[in-house]
Amino acid sequence: TNNGGCGANRMCTNTTGSFSCGACNAGFMDMNGNCVDTDECATNNGGCGAHRGCTNTTGSFSCGACDSGYMDSAGSCVDIDECASSNGGCPANSTCMNTDGSHACPCNTGFMSDGMGGCVMSM
Repeated sequence: TNNGGCGANRMCTNTTGSFSCGACNAGFMDMNGNCVDTDECATNNGGCGAHRGCTNTTGSFSCGACDSGYMDSAGSCVDIDECASSNGGCPANSTCMNTDGSHACPCNTGFMSDGMGGCVMSM
């Protein structure tokens, strides 16, 4: 009845003529006699790895998808090389440069930005 008075998220074990309260359930920690949620994401990103979000849930956690600019490869998030095809979508007279999680499109030597995303010949 009423979990033996052990409180939420704690095992109550019935014994002959009595009961005992066990340790907090997995995903919870004892704080002054109460079992409170453990924020697994607060330590080492919950083990989710770099470039991946961690979401704490009651008694557990979940790892999200890879951040923008990264893709999953065998459980790790690795940089996407945007420059691997079509010059990364960079305009004419520029060269794609892959960066961690993104890319840049600097104008080639002898060209300058036209202020609208293109590269024009320098004067």
